[in-house]
Amino acid sequence: MKNSAAIFPWLHSLDERPTAMLITGDEVATGILLTAPQHGLRVPEDIAIIGFDNQHYRQIMDGRARLREPPI
Repeated sequence: MKNSAAIFPWLHSLDERPTAMLITGDEVATGILLTAPQHGLRVPEDIAIIGFDNQHYRQIMDGRARLREPPI
């Protein structure tokens, strides 16, 4: 989670920011969710986050992001 904030300088450098992000790990998705407000972004109002891993981060996500379990 500690490296999740590294995405924000890149996001702010884009002319058109994405409205959603598909993150392949819930730990990284949680880190982005928790650090987004520090970078002026609201989840899900400014950017939607979709985690694809189904780790045990649902409590932290507080319904603001969608988590999906890979069909294995």
